[in-house]
Amino acid sequence: MILTIPKVNRPVEFTKAQPLLRPDARGEKWTVEEDFIWYFGEKYSGRFIIVPKGFVTDLASVPKPLRLIVSHTTAPASSVVHDYNYRYPSIYNFVGRDGNGDATHTLESLTRKQIDQNYRDMLIVLDTPKWKANTMYYGVRAGGWRPYNKYRKADRLAA
Repeated sequence: MILTIPKVNRPVEFTKAQPLLRPDARGEKWTVEEDFIWYFGEKYSGRFIIVPKGFVTDLASVPKPLRLIVSHTTAPASSVVHDYNYRYPSIYNFVGRDGNGDATHTLESLTRKQIDQNYRDMLIVLDTPKWKANTMYYGVRAGGWRPYNKYRKADRLAA
């Protein structure tokens, strides 16, 4: 099943530092409680993503033995955006306003490598030490192919 990325016709507020999340009873899955907006680059660069309310994530998929070194809850915003982009590999680009004053956007497709690089960049912006951000980046580069390819296969079957 392919879900539609939400249409944006409203002004976008500046990014909140972290999304509002609700854990499940076991603390393994987290639900986004309100739309979460993240800008790539400067505040009004025009490149952003909206992770909609209701999206479910496992945050960072860190194997339990490694959680002593790298917590799966480090900078949850980066994990929420990364998981959402693995499922829907694109971000919005603001184009301008139409004749009615409504915002118009295009979707920019992202490669898995771009998504993983955005993840590392977000970790650093959110004050994760660089050594930890790089460790987490190399972790998703090494193991992220499996969920990413699972979503691409599901997209092909739904088409």
